Amino acid sequence: MLSGSIQEEHLARDKARPAGRRRHPIVTANDYGPETQFRFESFLTPTTLYADEGSDHPRALKLIPARFDASGLSTTQHEATSRDGTKIRISS
Repeated sequence: MLSGSIQEEHLARDKARPAGRRRHPIVTANDYGPETQFRFESFLTPTTLYADEGSDHPRALKLIPARFDASGLSTTQHEATSRDGTKIRISS
């Protein structure tokens, strides 16, 4: 289990990333050191498991093979507001 401050730090880092580049929840973390493992995926990037020993230079451990050539493709994220004021993210 992550301590509150470590979890908050990782969530803050995630929110600061550009849309479509956010990490998924942390897979494992060490409360006694900076080591962590996490997975990342996007519409154009296959799921990849990373390890970071605290250097902010994660290395890929495992990845799912790409199912299509994503070179030259991009994604954008838009936001709409519903009648009740709830913001809804729309990716295209």
